[in-house]
Formats: sequence, C-alpha cells, structure tokens
Amino acid sequence: YRIPRYGFSSTPAVLAVVAASVADLRDRLAQAHKKLSENAGRIRDKSGTYFFRDRLCPRGRIAFLFPGAVSFYPDMLRDLCLVFEDCRSAFDELEEALQTRDTETFSPADYIFPPAACYRTDAGAFSAQAFSESFIAVHAANTALFRLFDRMGVAPDGLAGFSGGDFAALEVAGVYGNLSRNKRIVFMREGYQMLSRLAERDDLPACVMLSVIDAPRAMLDTLVEAYPGRLALAFFHSPRQQTIALSPSIQKEVTAVLHKAGVKTMTVPIDRPFNTPWCSKVLPPIKQFLAHWVRHVPKIPVYSCATAERLPAQPRAIQHLTADQWTSPILFDDTIRQMHADGFRIFIELGARGNMTNAIDETLKNQPHQAVAINRIHRSGLVQLHHALGLLAAQGVQLDLTMLHRHRRSRSLDFNRPLSVVTRTENDLRLTARLPALTLFAPPGEFLTSSRATSEQARKAMPVITDKRSFDFGADFPMLANAAILEEEPGVMMEIAKVLTLEDYPFLRDYALGTSQLSYAKPALKGLTLLSLVSSLEMMCEAARKLVPRRRVAQIDNLHAQRWVGFERGSLRVILRAERISWPDTHYTAVRVQLRDDSPNSAFTWPIVEAIILLTATGPANHPIQPPPLANARPVNWSGHDIYPDRLFHGESLRIVRHVDLWSEEGIDFEVEVPGRADAVRYTKIPLFSIWPMLLDGIVSAFSLWRSHEKFAGAIS
Repeated sequence: YRIPRYGFSSTPAVLAVVAASVADLRDRLAQAHKKLSENAGRIRDKSGTYFFRDRLCPRGRIAFLFPGAVSFYPDMLRDLCLVFEDCRSAFDELEEALQTRDTETFSPADYIFPPAACYRTDAGAFSAQAFSESFIAVHAANTALFRLFDRMGVAPDGLAGFSGGDFAALEVAGVYGNLSRNKRIVFMREGYQMLSRLAERDDLPACVMLSVIDAPRAMLDTLVEAYPGRLALAFFHSPRQQTIALSPSIQKEVTAVLHKAGVKTMTVPIDRPFNTPWCSKVLPPIKQFLAHWVRHVPKIPVYSCATAERLPAQPRAIQHLTADQWTSPILFDDTIRQMHADGFRIFIELGARGNMTNAIDETLKNQPHQAVAINRIHRSGLVQLHHALGLLAAQGVQLDLTMLHRHRRSRSLDFNRPLSVVTRTENDLRLTARLPALTLFAPPGEFLTSSRATSEQARKAMPVITDKRSFDFGADFPMLANAAILEEEPGVMMEIAKVLTLEDYPFLRDYALGTSQLSYAKPALKGLTLLSLVSSLEMMCEAARKLVPRRRVAQIDNLHAQRWVGFERGSLRVILRAERISWPDTHYTAVRVQLRDDSPNSAFTWPIVEAIILLTATGPANHPIQPPPLANARPVNWSGHDIYPDRLFHGESLRIVRHVDLWSEEGIDFEVEVPGRADAVRYTKIPLFSIWPMLLDGIVSAFSLWRSHEKFAGAIS
C-alpha cells in the first residue's frame, strides 16, 4: 500500500509483512489470519511477518544508537546508497572532505566500496594503519542511516554511541551546531587528520584485544591485579561478553588461563589500546579537537558509555567527558540498563554490521524492549531495512514510507481483482510462410521436458542431431533445449533446470579468461570459461517467453548481475525461475526472472542474475537511431591485434568488433560485423535467439574498449 504517512500509533494493532511477490503476500496474510484467529499475542518469523498486540510505542521512548569503528566492513550500505540519495550524500561528503594533499593517499570510495575482491581490506581493517579510515567511514555510515530515518520522520528521544559512535550521537544532538554541508566536510577532514596522528604516535603502545565470553567478573578483576600495567578492561558489551586489552607478551599465558577455566576467547582485530588508561598520553589533541567543535547544549539527551549516565548540558563538561572516554572502559551494558530504567523501550542501531543489537537483547533479556538492527553484514541492506521497518511499524513507531516507493512504480493491490493471465503454453513457431505439410525440426513441447517424465520419455523428446538436415526452419528457445521443468503453474510461474555444455554451445567457449593463447603445444586450450551476462540474459528471456507464449522481448528492466559463474569440466547447471508480475504499462507483459547456480545454498543467497523481462505482442518499431557526434574525439584507428587480444579477451566467434575510429570521454565510434549463427548451437543451423547473444556480447564489449586506453589495474570486476 502507498500512503503518505502511516499513523501506526493511532491504530489498535499493526500487521507488517515483508513479501517478495503478490503470491507471497497472499500466503503470508492467510497464515497471519490463521494465527490471529487463534488469538496470537505476537507474530515474529524470519520470513518477515510482524505483529504485537501489546506494543511498546508510543508509551516507550525511542533511542538511536551509533556503533564505532569495529563495525566497518567492505561494501557496507552499498545497495542503500544506490537507492537512497540521503545515504549516498553522506559518503559523497566524506569523499570531498578527504580530497586534499594531506589525505590524497586515502580514497574513501575505494576503501569502503572496493571495485574487486583483490582490493578488499577485511584483514587488519582496524590496525594502526587503518583505524582512522575505518573510524571516519563508519561515521559516514552512521550519518547516512540517520538521514534515512530522519527523512522517514522518526525522531529519537535519546542517543548513545559506542567507542567512536559518540561523535555521531553528538552531531545528531546538535552539539556541533547546525552544520552546513561545507562545515560538515571541514569537520570530517579535521577529525580524520586528528585520528591519523593519534594512530601513528610512537607513545601509543601496541596491544592485543581479546573478546571473552562467559568470564566471571571476579576472574577478570583477578587478571587485572595479576598483570598490572599489562592488562586492562576495555569493553563491557553485555553480561556475557567483555573485551580486555593486554600486552602481546602475555597473550598466550592469559589465553591459557581463560581456556582452562572454560572461558571462550576471540581476538579482535584492533592493535591499539583505545578505551584504556594507556591512551592518556594522546588526550591533548582529542581535547583540542573537541574544544573547537563542541560548543552547544544538546537538543536531545545523550548518554555516555563511559559513565552510563546522561551527558551534562554544559559544553565544557561534554568536552572533558567525551575526551576522557578514550581512557575509560566502555560500559555499554550499564548504559543500556540505565536507558531502560529511564523509559527507553525501542533501541534502533543506526550503523553497519548490527553487533550492538545482540548485546542489547542479552542485556535486557526477559525485559520489555525491542532492539532493531538497520543493517546486517550477512544480509542484503535493502532486505534488512524492510524487515527493520516492518518490525518498527508493528511496534507502533510512526514511519513515513513514501520514499521506499519513489522509484518502484508502486500501485495499490486489489485482491478481489486478480491478475488475468494467459495459460497457453505451446511454443511460438516462427515461420516465414505457410507450410502445413512440412514437419518442423522442433515440434511444440519438445524443448522442455518435465522432471517427472521417465528417462525413456525424455530420450524420445530430445531432438535428433544429425549432420544432414533437409528442412531446418530454426529452433526456438535454443538455450533451453532439453531443459527440465522443476515446477510450473501455467502462465504464472515456471522453474527450469538446464545443463549447459560447451559441446552443445560452442560459442560459449569464447568467453574465457585466457582465450587468446594459453599453450603453443595445445592451441585449443582455453582459460577459465565463464557464463557471460548476455548469454545469461538470453536464457532468461527464453524462460520469460516460455512462460508467456507468443510474445517477443521488448525491454529488460531492473537488471542486477551479482557475480560471475564458471564452467567446470565443460558443463554448468543453472536454475531459472520465471514469475509473472504486474506492470503499470498494460502494453507490456512483465516477467521477473532469476538465474541461480545449483549449489546447496543458492536458494538463500543472491541470484547470479536477476531482471524483469518486458514482453510485447506487437512487432518491433523500426526507428533509425542517429547518435550525436562525439565531442573532442581523437582518432585511434584500432583494428586486428589492437583489439583482440590486446584489449579484449573474447574468442573467435565473439570477435565482431572490426575497427575503432574515434575515442573521446563520451564514448567511441566503432564498427562491428554481424556474426553467423550456423555453428553457435550443435543441433540446429538456425537458432532463433531472443536477443542474439553473440551480437549483443560483441556490442557490449565496446564498454571495455572505451576504457582500454587506461592502464589495466590488475583485476576484473
């Protein structure tokens, strides 16, 4: 539903559902109706159905919590930044803030959103060399999520920050004043420079951070007394988890003592003793930075994790307490208990990873509360955001969700008027003339065989492959030949399993890394053969046309390609799921198609490729396309080896770019040769492709040619 504002607190109860499709929504509502008919007091399942008869809001207060540098991970909030401008603007400001001579060695974009796996910085992300980078990146992420919730009209009654997250809490409280965009850029630049100088100081000793689980407090106090000056308590996350800082020289000894007592330990990737007395020598630059920026009374109560109490209303006192926190242990569990005693019931973690939410649940176990993580490292950012909003809505939090529908073409659902579907499933035969007396090479229904068919029936249904074909009028659905139907609801949904082999589809061999010449002894030896994006789209378009016959592909919308997948020993098994969906423009029939591999956990991970295929019954419009001339173009005259293999890795059948005339910052002017289809598919000379993958693959390769004037960075992403 699309409503300008959801007044959840004024309604008796709210049922929130996070659904992937109309059919999924219908099933969830039926299940929820059954539970509510049985007088269920609450519904909270992992699939995304939320209901609370006794809600925490509005009588319970709302707290925003901001994590510190340890919550950093590569690609955090990437998908949210692509969808929501409020999130993206925070990282844009960070990028602009650090474009100076003093910070030119650090690119936030490459650090936070690495272009390929080889650039990732998971290991040692919080070492002395990267602490300031992680700290300032997490601050941008905290700001991004706060802006998102501020746009949705959620106002906090209190704030708290965990080991660096307090900088974001103070900003939201207005302690720095009303920061304009330029002032905020200066704030982040000066903050990063201050943090970099701290991490590089020689008088800040190296340490090992050890997280301990189920360690008695008396035992930890005994260890502190046994190793004076070499062991300190740093973080109190929850009643079960604490973090201690210790000298590397005693790590093995202390770990052995803890393990002997049955205490579980885990090393935290931080090598500087922050939040311990050992940081006392680095306080002057921190106090100087805070004295410059902390000048206003907080507009929203802020709780300090160093004292587990509210910060005072005097700016000078806030400066001292915030600076002293760097030498004091983080009392996060005590802070949460105090906030709960002050009436806070909804705790929203506005930051990456979601570690604080688990600690809150442990601290307030068996007490009325709701801790919500807006981001989880092992879940899609958009999916987690929707689940978090559903949970908050069910608890009565007022939300303005119009921004979720801004680019979705959303419309109201009417379950009394179900989508009309065509249930005819016979193949669409493409003939140029009426030839009723001729037997087609591929009669309707023979290209897709049911998984319930016997082996003998499947064998008879397979096309007979011979070298002599007197009448070959073309094979429709060539990439789905001999595929098995795993599940089908005619005209509504279809799931197909297909085994691709390089023997049946020779042109697929030529999309391989190392196609040009791997071995002089074996010239035909190929490199790593991948399923190209365009070949994947061809299969997806065929699946859509199989679900809704007598249609042609008009457009591909909302395309998401997550990763590459390769052939093993010349074959690859993929699963395609096509599902008809509603679409605002009635001239098109929309089919959502997902392509996955057959790995055991593929159903629980991102699909390899996902897109919405728009089909139409009308013929293509022949509108001539006249591209505008390239501005400031320069001649390059690439041909032959200048293109293959010097700039593109494609094999023989995909080498259709013949000449590149001009190059500019706007694009390139190039010429392609239309490839033949005779040897593309083994069982037919005339494969009737939906989008002609060989031609489209060659055209798309021009994007790589366009950037090939730059030095190759050593990674393909």
